[in-house]
Amino acid sequence: MKLVSSSSTLFLVVASAAIILLARAQDENVTDPDIILTVPPLDSNVTVAPVASGPPTPRPTLAPTCAVNTDCPGGQFCSSSSGNCELISCINWSAGTPRDETSFSEEPCIADGAEEGTAFCGWDGSCYSYSCENWYQFGPVEFTSFDINNPVPLACELYSTGAEENANSVVFGCRPYQPGSKAPETATWTHFFNQKCSSRPRGNDTFTCYQNTPSTDYTDFLAEVSNLNQQSCNRDFYDNEQPLYWYILQVQQDRKGAVIKHNHGRQNTASSASFDASAAVTTLFAQLISSDDPPPQPVPIPTDAPQESDGALPSCDTVLWAVVAVAAGVVWFL
Repeated sequence: MKLVSSSSTLFLVVASAAIILLARAQDENVTDPDIILTVPPLDSNVTVAPVASGPPTPRPTLAPTCAVNTDCPGGQFCSSSSGNCELISCINWSAGTPRDETSFSEEPCIADGAEEGTAFCGWDGSCYSYSCENWYQFGPVEFTSFDINNPVPLACELYSTGAEENANSVVFGCRPYQPGSKAPETATWTHFFNQKCSSRPRGNDTFTCYQNTPSTDYTDFLAEVSNLNQQSCNRDFYDNEQPLYWYILQVQQDRKGAVIKHNHGRQNTASSASFDASAAVTTLFAQLISSDDPPPQPVPIPTDAPQESDGALPSCDTVLWAVVAVAAGVVWFL
């Protein structure tokens, strides 16, 4: 039968004591990362004990590296959250809208590969094609009043009175005519919105949006355009030399009686020499009427963010089994 040497016995006692102290820390919910366990050399008489290392040294706050977008190189913008130049992408843009721009924009979506005039950057860091449904849920809340914690659905119905209300969607002529403005039929022809969506997102706020359904047939509109025989525009009144197809995209808020328009970083209208059905589908006119201050903007949470450890120590059962394993291994070795 082998006898265990005194030095081996001391090693076993020290190792076991360290593990038992770890178990006690778990039982007492001691999870302070500033408490560390020190194990003395085998020939030392110092008792193993927890030693506080003191409060952590705070990290220095870095000064902002930019004030406006022009301080940043091409392909980057000045983030209002970090104060630094960030790559232009929708997730970066929504997390820190540029310091010198208070609105959302198409620019991040174009940088992410979308065609100009087809998509906007939502508050959640994703790009969405223009539609009443997408704008209501993911556009800036100061223009929609949408509440992600208590979402009120958007109700849409066919809209047949667009002509009476001058709800212009696509206008063919020498210049565009905004919703509510009657286009002179002798020089232009108008296709009107055919769907109306509405909601009461918060309190007395009302959100209304007009758009074309994806199944809209533009045959009659194009036939009437061909009958106009409009060949040129008077340069004394218009900038364009020939009549164009103008696609309306206008979003605004009427807050406490003050109307604020939102341009998404582009003009309220886009144009083309020939008819573009895809552009016609993305036309819309949206308006929020509110008597309250704007609600806070939601903050996007990156889905690929690393998960933080909860700082939990091993359970007592795990530690006790570890003690048994260490003791058995040492005895066997000896």
